[in-house]
Amino acid sequence: MNKQNYIQDIIEKTLAKCLTWVQKIDDGLDLFIDPNDGEEISAHYGATHAAASFIIWGKETDNEELYNKGMSLLHSILKRWDTSKQLPAFHYDFNNFALCLVVDYVDDKTKALIQKTVCDTSDSNHYTINWLPMRWMVNKTRFEWTSNSKYHDIINRCKKTITK
Repeated sequence: MNKQNYIQDIIEKTLAKCLTWVQKIDDGLDLFIDPNDGEEISAHYGATHAAASFIIWGKETDNEELYNKGMSLLHSILKRWDTSKQLPAFHYDFNNFALCLVVDYVDDKTKALIQKTVCDTSDSNHYTINWLPMRWMVNKTRFEWTSNSKYHDIINRCKKTITK
């Protein structure tokens, strides 16, 4: 097996396992359940990153079922976003980053909702070095959407901090 096939096999196995952690609740929303704790991962970034993975890999491999599961999870996340971001462990930079990654893989209505959500959501107030590249990318994306110079200022602050 060559490296590309080996990596693709690992991705497929990982996604298949992660799909088992998506559960539909009574109101029809999909939740991403932590297999160890048995609770939804809403404040953290597991759900947004799983949805992004399902959407991107589903689209890139023409796996409509995986793509649709990602979209269902994404819509569930967006529906509950304002509540989730009030939780103390909400990872702003990680969650915004995942939304920015999928914006070009979704329909126009979802794209508009993602853009509004990301622009209405704060950045993290942590300056952890591995978070800053995500914040940089999110603010670059916000700048591309809005041309608002405040996002360019944030990009420059991230760049200076990373360089230091």
